[in-house]
Amino acid sequence: MKRLRWEAALVGLVALAATLAAAERTPLTWDEGDAFVRAERVAAWTRAVVVGPQKLKETFCVDEAESENGADFNVSAENAGNVGEKKDGATPGTALKSTQTASSNAEETKKEAEREQGERRERPRFGEVERAALEYFSRFDGRRALFSERAIEAGWPHVVYREGHPAGYSIAIASGRAFALRFLPFLSEKTAFRLGPIVLWATALAAIFYRVGRNWGRFAAILAVVGIASIPRVFGHAQLAGGDSLLISSWLLAWAFFDAALASKRGAIFLGGAVGVSFCAKFSGFAVVAPLAGGALATLWTRRRNGLRVLEETRKTRDEGKIGEMGETGRASQKERDAILAASGRFALAALVAAAVFFAANPPLWARPFAGFETFVSLNLRRDGFNVPIYFLGNIYSPSRPLPWWNGFFWLATTVPTALLAFAALGSVATALGRIERNRGNGGNKENGGDEEKGEVGVKKGDGESEGSGRDGGNRENGENERNRATEAIGTSCENDEDDESGRNGQVGENAETVGNAETVGNAETVENAETVGNAETVGNEGDANVDGERRRAAGLALAFAATLPLARIIPGIPTHDGARLIIASFPFIAILAALGATVFVDWCERRAATAFLGRARRRKAATLDALIVKIAKLERNSSTRNESETRERIWGKWEEWREREEPKRRKKNARTARRSAQVVVLAAFAVGFVDLVRSAPQYLSFYNATLGGVVGAPRRGMEATYYWDAFDADAVAWLNAKIGAARAAGRPSGVLFGAFSSQTLDYYRRWGTLATSEIATISAPDAFANRGRFGFYVVQRRPSGWSTLDLALFKTARPIYRKTVGDPLDFRTKNGGRREVVLLEIYDFRDVERVLTSATRPQESGEEPSR
Repeated sequence: MKRLRWEAALVGLVALAATLAAAERTPLTWDEGDAFVRAERVAAWTRAVVVGPQKLKETFCVDEAESENGADFNVSAENAGNVGEKKDGATPGTALKSTQTASSNAEETKKEAEREQGERRERPRFGEVERAALEYFSRFDGRRALFSERAIEAGWPHVVYREGHPAGYSIAIASGRAFALRFLPFLSEKTAFRLGPIVLWATALAAIFYRVGRNWGRFAAILAVVGIASIPRVFGHAQLAGGDSLLISSWLLAWAFFDAALASKRGAIFLGGAVGVSFCAKFSGFAVVAPLAGGALATLWTRRRNGLRVLEETRKTRDEGKIGEMGETGRASQKERDAILAASGRFALAALVAAAVFFAANPPLWARPFAGFETFVSLNLRRDGFNVPIYFLGNIYSPSRPLPWWNGFFWLATTVPTALLAFAALGSVATALGRIERNRGNGGNKENGGDEEKGEVGVKKGDGESEGSGRDGGNRENGENERNRATEAIGTSCENDEDDESGRNGQVGENAETVGNAETVGNAETVENAETVGNAETVGNEGDANVDGERRRAAGLALAFAATLPLARIIPGIPTHDGARLIIASFPFIAILAALGATVFVDWCERRAATAFLGRARRRKAATLDALIVKIAKLERNSSTRNESETRERIWGKWEEWREREEPKRRKKNARTARRSAQVVVLAAFAVGFVDLVRSAPQYLSFYNATLGGVVGAPRRGMEATYYWDAFDADAVAWLNAKIGAARAAGRPSGVLFGAFSSQTLDYYRRWGTLATSEIATISAPDAFANRGRFGFYVVQRRPSGWSTLDLALFKTARPIYRKTVGDPLDFRTKNGGRREVVLLEIYDFRDVERVLTSATRPQESGEEPSR
């Protein structure tokens, strides 16, 4: 198992590097600006607690005069971009300055103090929001004051404020940014903000590789990881700083740690931590309880049923008077009861850890935990002020006009690569029928989650020659595993084989009663000296703790995770916007089911090659021999006294000798060839999804599969091609910057006005100098049209549910000066060659906007769309 662990670690590092590289290219999206603001406030509060307000006061040179006249922060729900109140004991100010003003005041005061003291201090490189928050927290009297309700409200705008998002993603963003600033200075600040969620994503992929590899082999593990990462929408959200990234990763970790929780307290703690992170990611993270609770109840019920079976055997043994056996079965029954109690205790421990993580990560709950949690649930269930619509199959829907009940399954069927859906369907059917089998060549499996590893018993023939030797805990070379696969496939051979009866179950041998549950094989009392093979304490079925039960449990749990959020979409009144984003955490489990379906397909091809193909060849050979026997018999009747029956017996005897010697070799060869051919087919199918991923970059969130005709066909069928502003990428920015420079040189206005967008995200564009102008605003800003003469360009994305009357008028009467388009990933034709494309974003000359505004009424402003 050590080798598999190292391979999993390598997979995590590769995933981390690849995602970081992709994140550098992916533009800021809608909610990220708001997430950055909240993360900076969390970081400021944490730093204030660690350093202390007095130290902060020295750093920012805050004196009493500034405490009275300095910048304040509004902590109300209406102005969540600002922080805090006045100093201790004061009431919130009514005329509050912006964070930019606070930052400039703090800098000017510091410079004056430095000049007066004749010394220079190096100012920490904080962002505007974080610096202003630090200045505010420096006014408190001590650390205890930082735990007051108003200080926590200033530093933690979560759970009971605004829309009620938990604080998990802010913690992850702030932690990753702090680590990057200290140890990874080569990362851009945008990527540094995204580092925390990306690290958790890479960790989740490593855990999935190990979990799948332990049960179904390395080939299945590779398919699972590649499948998850090649779903464009999953990979897109995984690299963004927000709750969706944490939700995806935490669900994967919860699935990976479920069996570990059955085995040990440490595994239960890991499972509880993963579930706690899911709770802290988004309100929908609480849906993880449904599949986990179902899996736990099914596990306990199965163990109870096994215990009842053992008790029945005990009663039968007592009736037969077999005292010794009764004692053994009685001990087995007690062991089952102990296992049920232990599993129940570990699940309870995981639940306590999850609750503790959620409570500890959300300080606004500390003062009033029960009332605060009630507020949290109310904010997320009602969402009265967040009536965000969606364009779905040609109609506009909203919480007041719910989507069709099947919308979750529709999103899943249209935004996951079709090859994954096909194999996932096979994996789901196999899971439902209980036909999930191990991948031959699989590494060892842990028994009961301890440090002991369980190998698989070798199968001995009557003469002691080993056939179908099993696994050695994952430490054998791949060549030996290949030999084992082919040898085990022989167990399913066709007629006239001595070991045909139970080849699939490994029950081969003249006098063997069982293999896998047996202590005897052939006439031997032990196999490889032991009731222990590898380092396992036991080899055999021990209720649900056996390896086959673990596989069935893991596959069933993956199916439950995949169905949870699409089923939750049936509930009326839930948010409708952004479509697939709200069920994105279920998508990776489609890839896991696809990997399991692929192994079922490969194993089926291998078994068929070892039986059906060889059977046909043998029948053809037998028919040929029979014809030869007739001819030879005629010749021998003319030249000797031998009759036809003697000739037939002699020739068929030689044929049987040849068959017994050569047929196993043929079976091995056929099985190996079929297995490799099937693996090539599977890899080719998964490679199509990887091509989709590469060619859809960086607009991963616009992906649709062939069911709707791809990203080009989806808008024609009434779907939104884009929704998160990821179309405003480096190409669009470079083109716009060139036009801004030309407009400035010509003496024309060069500012940029955006359609429905996040003002917080635009603040970071301004802060990082993304655009060649600081005159940036969104149409929903209060002063957007007060001084519109500063704007020279208008940017709008092609999202029908977010269009204003201005946008609709522009589409009808004006011609854009720039269009951002994408085509189907698998369409390799050039634009001149007729490649089909769809428009995601447009830029208009602001003179066209002026013309529309002067010829029509000003569009009604509904306010900036909130974080969702």
